[in-house]
Amino acid sequence: MFKPVALLSLAIALVTLTSCAEADPRESFLETKECPSCDLAQANFADQDLSQAVLNEANLSGANLSNTNLTSALMDKVNLSDANLNGAQLSKAGLTSANFTNADLTNADLSGAYLRNANFTGAKLSGANFTDADLLGATIDYNTLNEATVKGALMPDGSFGQD
Repeated sequence: MFKPVALLSLAIALVTLTSCAEADPRESFLETKECPSCDLAQANFADQDLSQAVLNEANLSGANLSNTNLTSALMDKVNLSDANLNGAQLSKAGLTSANFTNADLTNADLSGAYLRNANFTGAKLSGANFTDADLLGATIDYNTLNEATVKGALMPDGSFGQD
């Protein structure tokens, strides 16, 4: 037979364990579009409407964001290394100091995006649209950037892009 003290101890232990369990941030993110500093590595958000999302300092390394709408999203210092952003809409997004190392930005729309000090080392930029974007101080391979549209963009060296 169980003693009341033993049952009470068991109940307290269960409540403690339940409160320690953390919810998967991916589930709540799709509802709220807010997940600053979250670990969303390898997440699949392809074809989602995440416009105006708040993802500052989030880890989205290796995530699938192909054809995702991230228009006007706040993504300063986000880690998008090795992410698939093929065809993504990032127009007017805030991406200061974002890490795009080895990301696939093929046919992505970054028009009017704020990309100061972003790192594009090894990124695929074929067909990407940087029209009127701010790339001041960004780390980017100019040979790769030649495959993108840069009309009116503020370039890493302070000059303006031509097409």
